[in-house]
Amino acid sequence: MKEQSQIIDEEMEDINKEIYEIKENLNHYYHELLSRGNDTRKEGLSWILKAIWNLGYDVKMSKMPDFLDEDAIIYLLKVILF
Repeated sequence: MKEQSQIIDEEMEDINKEIYEIKENLNHYYHELLSRGNDTRKEGLSWILKAIWNLGYDVKMSKMPDFLDEDAIIYLLKVILF
């Protein structure tokens, strides 16, 4: 029983590491899309912000596209939050 439990614990640790790496890669990918202003789903940039938050990360304001001014960013965030 102990051996099986240890094997399962090791497998879970490997799976958790893999999940972490995937989330990190997705976070990086979404931030790159955001910085370029790419709307790959034709839903506006809001889906990218939601995807980042759903991964459990904060949106890096430095990655907001250059064509958005402060008022546009605030509006976009308000629309998503409310």
